[in-house]
Amino acid sequence: MSLVVSQDSNRPLKEALLDALECILSPTQEVRKAAEERAKVLEVTEDYGVQLLEVVLDPSYSIAVRHLASVLFYQYIDDHWMPSNIQIPNPEMQDEKKERIKQLLPLGLKDPNSKIRNSIAHSIFAVAWCDWPNNWPNLFDTLLVYLTSGDEYAVYGCIRVIREMCQNMEHKIISASHLILREMNEIVKSDQRFSSKVRSRAVEVFVLCASAVLNEVKFHKRSPLKGVINQLLPSFYETLVKILLLHEYTNVDIRMKTQVAKALLKLLKESQKKVIGWLPQLLPAVWQTLTSSAMDYSSSVIACIEEDRKSIDSDGEIIGIESLIFSIFDFIYYLVETPKLRKTVAHALPELFYYVIFYTQVTADQASTWNTDPNQFIGDESSESSESYKYTVRLVAQDLLSSLCENFKINCVEALIQAISKQLQEASSKKLAGDPNWWRVHEACMLTLGNFSSLGDNFSGAPLCDIQSFIENIVIPDMTAERQPFLLGRCIWFGSKYTSFLSHELNLHFIQATVSALQLGQHPCVRISAVRALAGFCQHFAKVKNTQMLLPFLPPLTEPLLNLATLYSYPVMRLVFESLGIILGIDQNLAASVESKVTPCTITVFLKYNNDPMVTMLVQDIFKTFCLNPLTVEPLQQRLIPTLVTILNAPDDKVSLGLVSVTLDVLQTVVRYSQRPFSSILINNAFPAVVSCVLRSEETSVLQSGGECLRAYISVGPEQVFNFHDSEGHSGLSLVFQVLEQLLNPFHNDNSALYVGRLAITLVNKAGTYLGDNLDHFLKAVLSKMQCAQTNSVIQSLVLVYAYLIHTQLDAVLNFLSTVPGPTGESALQFVLTEWCSHQHLFGICYEGKICITALSKLLLYGISSQDARLSDIHVSGDAVRMREVNGSHASGSKGSPDDESAHVWTVIPVFVKIFKLLLSSLNTCIGSAKLKLEMEEVKPEEIEESEETTCDRESEEESSSEASSLDLDIAHVEFSGSDSQILDEDDPEALDDPIYHINLYDYLTDFCHSLKQQQCFVSFVNHLTEKECSILCKIGISVKMEIPESS
Repeated sequence: MSLVVSQDSNRPLKEALLDALECILSPTQEVRKAAEERAKVLEVTEDYGVQLLEVVLDPSYSIAVRHLASVLFYQYIDDHWMPSNIQIPNPEMQDEKKERIKQLLPLGLKDPNSKIRNSIAHSIFAVAWCDWPNNWPNLFDTLLVYLTSGDEYAVYGCIRVIREMCQNMEHKIISASHLILREMNEIVKSDQRFSSKVRSRAVEVFVLCASAVLNEVKFHKRSPLKGVINQLLPSFYETLVKILLLHEYTNVDIRMKTQVAKALLKLLKESQKKVIGWLPQLLPAVWQTLTSSAMDYSSSVIACIEEDRKSIDSDGEIIGIESLIFSIFDFIYYLVETPKLRKTVAHALPELFYYVIFYTQVTADQASTWNTDPNQFIGDESSESSESYKYTVRLVAQDLLSSLCENFKINCVEALIQAISKQLQEASSKKLAGDPNWWRVHEACMLTLGNFSSLGDNFSGAPLCDIQSFIENIVIPDMTAERQPFLLGRCIWFGSKYTSFLSHELNLHFIQATVSALQLGQHPCVRISAVRALAGFCQHFAKVKNTQMLLPFLPPLTEPLLNLATLYSYPVMRLVFESLGIILGIDQNLAASVESKVTPCTITVFLKYNNDPMVTMLVQDIFKTFCLNPLTVEPLQQRLIPTLVTILNAPDDKVSLGLVSVTLDVLQTVVRYSQRPFSSILINNAFPAVVSCVLRSEETSVLQSGGECLRAYISVGPEQVFNFHDSEGHSGLSLVFQVLEQLLNPFHNDNSALYVGRLAITLVNKAGTYLGDNLDHFLKAVLSKMQCAQTNSVIQSLVLVYAYLIHTQLDAVLNFLSTVPGPTGESALQFVLTEWCSHQHLFGICYEGKICITALSKLLLYGISSQDARLSDIHVSGDAVRMREVNGSHASGSKGSPDDESAHVWTVIPVFVKIFKLLLSSLNTCIGSAKLKLEMEEVKPEEIEESEETTCDRESEEESSSEASSLDLDIAHVEFSGSDSQILDEDDPEALDDPIYHINLYDYLTDFCHSLKQQQCFVSFVNHLTEKECSILCKIGISVKMEIPESS
C-alpha cells in the first residue's frame, strides 16, 4: 500500500514512539510497564495523534506494532477529539491536527489486513460521530470514491464505517441514505466483482439504512425518501431472491444466505405492506433454501460425515449451516405468529412439518456431549426452552412446531400425521439399507408427538390415529434397539405421555420398562428419561384416581431415585426431587414406607442448596406432602424440627442470614400443613426459637420470614400460641407483640414491615378478646413506623392495618385515631387519611388492595350518613394545577418557583371528595387491566378501537347509558369474575376465607357509584372531578353535567 506523508519534522518523537510500542509488546512485565509510562508522557505532545496514525498506516512496520498503535490511536481520539467534561480535562486536539488526521484516516480503509482496516473504520466512525456532517462535509464524498473504486478491501472498509454510522447515527444518516442505499444495492448485485463476505455486509447495511428511511417516512409522509425507497426495494428483493435460489459457490455461501434471511425478516417487520407484494416470489426462495440445506445439515451436523463449514465473522459470530437454519426458522416463525401473514404458510403445512421434524433430530455433537455429561442432557432437553442450556436447531424447531400447532389448531393435525408418516417411511428405508442414523428420525417423531399429546383427541380417522397401534409397531420395537440409549429413553418418556390412550397391558409394559430403566446399570440418560416418565405416570394415574397399577412398583424405586440424585450434580438432583414430590403425593402408605429414606436426603439437599429458590421450593413441597399425611407428619417433625431449631438458635457468626431466612420459610410450611393441635416439638421448641431469632435480628429477610412464620402459628393454632408461656413467664401473645414491635422498629429497614398488615389481620381475627390494651400499643407503633416509611408497598402494609379495622371495628379505630395526636399536632386520623389518600393510587387491586378500596368506600358512606365532624373537617391534597390557574382558590405544595408560570400547585379538597376520586381511579384500573387482557386474548382490534372511541353525551343520562361500550360492561366478567388467585398465593387460608377476597371489584365499584349518585352530595363531588374522571363515570352509564376545569 502506497502512503504519502509529509517529511517527518520531529524524527526523535517518531523514534521514541516506536520504541515505546515495541517495548509495550515485550513479555517482560517491568519493560512493559515502563514503556506504557513513556507512552503516556508522549501523549501530551502535539503530534502524538498524527504520528500514531502514520505508524498504523505504514506497512513497513509489523502488524503487531501497527495494531497496538491503532488501539492507542482510538483511545487518543476518544480522549482528546472533543472537550472533556471530567474534573481533570484532557486537552483538546488542535484543529490543524484534526484536519491532518481526517485526511489520513480514509487511507487505512484499503489496508489488506482486516484488523487494521476494522480499527481504522472504527476510528473514522468515532470522528464522524463528533464532526459529521458539519465539520467533515466531504466524508461521504471520500467514502463514495472508495466504494466505487473496485478495490475489495476499500469497499469492505467503507461498508464497516457506514454500518457503524447506520447503527448509531440513525437520524444523521438520513441525509446520505439515498447514496448508501444506491451503492449497497449495486454491491449486492455485483456477484462477479465482490466476494460473498463484502456483499453480505452490503445486505446488512442496506437493511439498516432502509429501516431508518422507513421510520422517517412513517413520521413524514411526504418525505422525498419515500420515492427513493420505493424505487430501490423491488430491485433489492429481486436480488435477494436470486441469491437464495442459487446453489452455493464462491460468491454465494452460507454467510450470504444467512444475511439475506435476516434481511427479509427485518424488512418484513419494518414494513409489511411493502413486502407482502413480494412474498409470492420470496417464499419459494426461502423454502428452497430450507429444503436444500437439509442434506448439508444431515451430513455435517446430524451424522457428522462431512466437516461443518463454520466460519467466524469480524464481529465474532459463528457462521455455519445452523446459523442459516436459525434465520429461516425466525422468518417462518414471524409469518406464523402474524395473523395477516399466517395464511401464506397454511397450504404448505405437511411439508413444513416434515422439515421441522427433520431438524429436530439429535445431532452427533449432542449425543457425544450427553454421553459424557447427563446434566447437559437435562438442560438441553428441558421442557421449557427458556431453561435450556444451549440455543440449538433442535430447540428452535420445537418452538416452531409449538407455534404451528397453537396457531393452526385442528388444521395442523392431519399435516402433522402426514409429515410423521413420511419421516417413518424414510427411516424404515434407512434402517433396511444399514444406515446407523435411522433411530434419530424415530426419536424426533416421538418427541414431536409427545410434546403435542394434547392433540391426541384429534387423531381419530388419520393414518396414525391409533396411538396404541403406533406404540405397538414403532415404539415398543424401538425399545429393544441395541446401543441406542437416547431412543430407549424417548420411548419410555413417550409412553408416559399417552397413558390415557393405552390398554392396561401396554401401560403395565411401559411401567415395567421404566422401573428397569431406573436401575443402577442403565445409561445415565436412560435413567433420567425414566425419572421423567415415572413422574408422568404418577400424575396421570393420580388424576384419574387409579394408582393401584403403580403402587407395587414404587417403594423399590426410592433407592435408585435417591442414588441418582446424589450421584450427579445439581440438574439431575433437581429433576429427581421434582419427580419425588409427585410420586409421594399419590398414596399415603407409599409415602410412609419411604419417609425414613427421603426425609434425611431432603434435609441434606436443603442444607446444601438453601440459597437456591427453586430447590427450597421443591424441598418445601416434599415436606408439605409429608405434613399432610397423618402417617408421616410425626416422624418428619422428629427428624426435621431439631435441625431447624438448631439453625434458629445458632449464633449469628455460625450460620448465614440466608440460611436462617429460608429455615423460617421451611418451618412456616411445616406449621401450615401439620395437623392440629401442634405437637410438643412444634410449640415448645420451634415457636420460642422463632421468637428469639426474630427479636435478636435486624436483617430484613429474617424479620419478614419470621413474621410470616408467626402468622402461620397464629392462623393454625391460636389457642396454643396464646396459652404458651416461656421459661420467664411471658405469654405467647406478649411474645407476638414483641415481634410486632421489632418489625415496626423505626430504625430498621422499611421492608422489615412489609408483611405487618397480613400479620395484623390474622391477629385481629384470631386473638379476639385476648388483645386487650395490646392493640392500642400496636396501633401506636404502626403510626410511628408510618411517619418514617418511604416505600409504597410498606406504606400499603401499614395502611392495611387501619383499613381492616375499619371493616371490623369502625367506631373503635375512629375513636383511637381521633384521640391520638399526629406527628405535626393534628389528629392521627388526619395524618393516616392524608398518607392513605396520597398513596392509594399506587396500591394494587389484589386482595390487600381490595381491603383498602372497600374500606375507603365504607368510610365514605359512614361519613356522608353520619356527618361526623372528625372526618368532614379533614381536607387533603386534590389535583395538580398550574399556578396561574389557581386564582385565589385553596392550594398547597408548590412544585416549582412562584415566578414560573408552568409551576404546579395542589388543590385542597375535602377528604370525602378525595376518596371518591380514588375509587374512580381504582375503577379505571379495573377497566384498563381487563382491556389489556382482552387484547392479549386477540380481541378484534376494531372492537377495542370502537370501545375506546365511545363517548358520553353529558346532556342525557339515558343516551349515555345506551352508548356505554359493551366491552367495558364485559370487563368484570373477563378480569374480575372470581378471586385474584393469579396475584395472591392461593395457599393463604386467611385470604381465601375472607369474603373481600372474592369481591368482583368492577361490579362493586360500579354499584357503589350508582348508589352514591342518589346522595345529595353527589353533585358537589362531581364539581371537583376532572374530565378523565367524568369519562370513567360515563363508561359505567352515569352521566355528569358540569363545567370541567382545566387541570394537568
